[in-house]
Amino acid sequence: MARRRAALPTLPTPPLAGTGGARPNGLFGELADRGRMRTVPLDAIAPNPDQPRKHFDPDSLQALADSIRERGVLQPPVVREIGDGRYELIAGERRIRASRLAGLSQIEVILKYTDRAGSLQDALLENVARDDLSPIEKARAYASLVEDLGLTREAIGRQVGESRMNISNYMRLLDLPNEVLDLIDRGALSYVHGRALLLCSEHSRRLALARRAVEEGWSTRQLEDAARRTQPPSRRKPRHASTADRDAFVARINDRMNAQTEFAVTVKPGPRDSYAFVVSDRDAARALAKALGADGLDEPL
Repeated sequence: MARRRAALPTLPTPPLAGTGGARPNGLFGELADRGRMRTVPLDAIAPNPDQPRKHFDPDSLQALADSIRERGVLQPPVVREIGDGRYELIAGERRIRASRLAGLSQIEVILKYTDRAGSLQDALLENVARDDLSPIEKARAYASLVEDLGLTREAIGRQVGESRMNISNYMRLLDLPNEVLDLIDRGALSYVHGRALLLCSEHSRRLALARRAVEEGWSTRQLEDAARRTQPPSRRKPRHASTADRDAFVARINDRMNAQTEFAVTVKPGPRDSYAFVVSDRDAARALAKALGADGLDEPL
């Protein structure tokens, strides 16, 4: 199961876009009163050029389109005005695409008054908090937030529920050759395979190893071992090799833990060769203890 993310706000249900429904209540009613919510033609909404997500699953889009036909768009996309009756999307491109598939000609949107930098930040943060971005899309989003907008890794982590180390690890993937990035982006190699390739310092060898890993179906461990063997003896400094080995091990065990447990748990390296299992809350701690055979944890303290 994927690691729990910081929850995105869930807005009340608006009337169906383009159906002439009653005035919305609650937050949407307040937004409508202040001119922050309106119905606009879909053709008047331009995509956000800084949108980090590049791939949209056709089956998932079709399922959302079917839902929109039946119930309408339950959470309006967020846009900003760019003049001449035109708008630029900030968040909600999947809903826009599905609405077009559903045959809608107009849609209710929330207007946000923001400059281009603010629009980029909103789009990036809204997307990296989701689970369906590829590792490379996520890495590029984090890099834009850090390098283009000047956000710290700690600030990003607080908003999307990631640790500073994880954000840094995603960004390190961008050091890989473009062809390797494409393999990870398409799912031919995993995030953890990418981390393993970073153990090799030369671009040409990284690319050769990535191609072999795909062709021969290598596991992460096989790729790690092969990457280490490419380093000449003079480059195998014990301190650096140990750090790289620990990073790869932590990435591999976190990936496996998140795939096989029903609660959020993260493994972090400690002093020397120690490791800490960190859980998100008391319920997760109780579930982990039970998985290890501890009893009586449901009794009051």
